[in-house]
Amino acid sequence: MKIEPDVNYADLYAKQVSKNPKAFPSSIKKAVKRYKKWKKRDDIWWDNLKANEALDFMQTFVRHVNGELAGQLLELELWQMFGFAQLYGWQHLNAKGDECRVISEVYWQVPKKNGKT
Repeated sequence: MKIEPDVNYADLYAKQVSKNPKAFPSSIKKAVKRYKKWKKRDDIWWDNLKANEALDFMQTFVRHVNGELAGQLLELELWQMFGFAQLYGWQHLNAKGDECRVISEVYWQVPKKNGKT
């Protein structure tokens, strides 16, 4: 999927989860709830351009290294886009007044057979 600059992929996934909450685990529902709550805050903001630049970089330059897909470009699924967009999209001003990411570390635990390959 080509990353379109004007599309907010985090919003797309959040809407998908909100439409059918029974299909998603509580951890995903909590992440979407936090995303929606953060969108209302004044001290941080969502930079869709930065989020999409990161997604585009991954799909343009990152390749699979093992298995059947070795050598092929990575194609992110929507749930993966949501996670990476969270990491790069949320911005705030640090103590020096410079714009920087709100989230600087991520831990993902993904169950088997969930599109990790």
